[in-house]
Amino acid sequence: MQHKTVASQLVLFRRECLTIPQVAGFADRHCAAIRDEAARCGLAVAGPWIFVSHGLPDNPDQQYWVDFCLPVAPPLDASLADGAALKELEAFSCISETYKGKLADLFAAGYAPLLREAARAGEQLSGQSREVYWRWLGADSPDNCVEIQFGLSRR
Repeated sequence: MQHKTVASQLVLFRRECLTIPQVAGFADRHCAAIRDEAARCGLAVAGPWIFVSHGLPDNPDQQYWVDFCLPVAPPLDASLADGAALKELEAFSCISETYKGKLADLFAAGYAPLLREAARAGEQLSGQSREVYWRWLGADSPDNCVEIQFGLSRR
């Protein structure tokens, strides 16, 4: 478990209220639309995909808000289509751990150990978490590299 502060960054994003099992299907659709929108507006990609979860539930059938975010360089002038928007992801104080492997094991082998370690250390989580997709080769690839970040509450 690492403690770090992630700098603020400009992202092109779409937001959706989903359950955990719905995320993968919506990610495919939203990420494709965001990539197309960035290309149409001439926005340069400035980093890996970031999925921001607001109030990630313990119950996989409970809905929560997910922002699908693509970091971009600041535009000179961009006209965005409906559904896509630019925003500044604020600086983020967090604990993090990097998971390598298949999507099916992300929660058991990535999230769960980090949450156990955070609980043992007495960390106060903010309710926002992020997944940074440093390498994505498909849901079944053992070579995916996803950084899991849990926001820390200010003490």
